[in-house]
Amino acid sequence: MPKDVISFYQIAKELAEEDKVAVEGSDTKKSKVIFIPLVVNGKIQDKDQFDLYRKKRQEYLIEILQKADLFDTFKPEQDKKFQIPVSQKESIKFLLRHYTSPVSRKIRKNKIDRITTAEVKITVANLQDFINKNMSVPLRDKETATAYALSELQSRTAFDEVETGLLKLMEDDLSNVKSKPVSLVDRGTQIHRKGKALDKKLRIANDSDAAYLMYVYYKMLQQQSMLWNEIVDEIVEIRSEEIIEMLTLGDKTDSHAHDCEEAVDEASSDSRKYRDIREVLEDAQMRIIERRLEKSRWNSVEPSPEQKIAIENFLSSKK
Repeated sequence: MPKDVISFYQIAKELAEEDKVAVEGSDTKKSKVIFIPLVVNGKIQDKDQFDLYRKKRQEYLIEILQKADLFDTFKPEQDKKFQIPVSQKESIKFLLRHYTSPVSRKIRKNKIDRITTAEVKITVANLQDFINKNMSVPLRDKETATAYALSELQSRTAFDEVETGLLKLMEDDLSNVKSKPVSLVDRGTQIHRKGKALDKKLRIANDSDAAYLMYVYYKMLQQQSMLWNEIVDEIVEIRSEEIIEMLTLGDKTDSHAHDCEEAVDEASSDSRKYRDIREVLEDAQMRIIERRLEKSRWNSVEPSPEQKIAIENFLSSKK
């Protein structure tokens, strides 16, 4: 077998030994069942059990490759065994180790929407450990960033935290008007206002006032939601402009550096970086302010004397 490839048989042996996979063994002297490792120091301890183990992992691998549309890349020729590039060995082992994880099971069953943030965090942590152990320093940051982007871990975490925070905030705010349905209020239910304990149901004694203020609160949230969506739309526009600029700059750089690919890669990597989101947010807000000022100026333009005469003549003719 060529030096740059490895058989799946060898991968299965390494996986079984590294993960300390064990099978039941019989200790006749002590008359009890013990567990023995499948592989020790590269030597198979129970060939039949190992063959079952290898066959099952090979089925896992085939399913993974088929779902990723990579089966044709690794499939063995007729009557031959899998020959996997040595450079991909650790990646294959990582995928097989986590084949039965909750995230992997949900992906295989097309239940991606049921993957929780906690499960994604565990998966990314395992992937981060794999990256640190098996990749060179220059590649680690890039591969870590890719893992975070593909898993959407940051936005998932933010969504969960913000959702929880907003629900708590709204509950507290609405409780400030009328905490609970009267049926749930008892003598032990109190709030503190200006250092004085009050019964929650007496916070707003007039039920009509309480209801009206809740609708006011809802209207205020709607207005903030409209502003927030306007900011998001503006940021999408700014980021789109950045991407176009990056691609244009990359094309120009490539056309002037045919003889120095490394220089092109270095220049492209430096120039094709997104600006900090805080800077982009500030730009988006300034665009919105300028647009509103422009609209305000247009609406407040004073008509000329000629325009005033024409308006007055038009109105008098309609009397």
